[in-house]
Amino acid sequence: SRRWLDANSARDLAALDPAAIERVRDEVWPRARSVDELHDAVLLLGLVNEAELARCAEPEDAPRLRAWLDTLFEHGRVLRVNAARATWCATERQHEVRALLATDTLHGSTAAASYRAPATPSREAALAALVRSRLELCGPVTLEALAEQVPASARELEHALLGLEQAGIAEPLGRAHAGGE
Repeated sequence: SRRWLDANSARDLAALDPAAIERVRDEVWPRARSVDELHDAVLLLGLVNEAELARCAEPEDAPRLRAWLDTLFEHGRVLRVNAARATWCATERQHEVRALLATDTLHGSTAAASYRAPATPSREAALAALVRSRLELCGPVTLEALAEQVPASARELEHALLGLEQAGIAEPLGRAHAGGE
């Protein structure tokens, strides 16, 4: 019996199965069965686009999803973010989004105007918080995929990931990989 492996064999054993990663992502993705659960999902995700919102609803609840989102918007619980594509954020996380985007990109109802957000954090702190939220739900992810979800450059995202790695929150860059890539 051989007691050691060559580098390629060890790397192959450490590779994560892409199908398993996708299964786990689907299992941990927030599901909404009510307006309050949709708010919780948006709060947890940090920023959520329309395609991600659709994933939050069970098939039988999909027709109600838009009405729930409209209710959240009207009651000032979510804000619309005019970014590259339609995106939403929970009102409680607007201070993080404001640190990354121009102030005029956030739009809310008059009810949202009464919310007193905490002080706007530094861009780095806001980015780290939003990236951390994403990692909790997405698991291993490429910088390119993360850049589609969080409005920052690849360099800024890499810096945020390195900071989370140093804090023991994220896997070292290059170690968590799918399919041996």
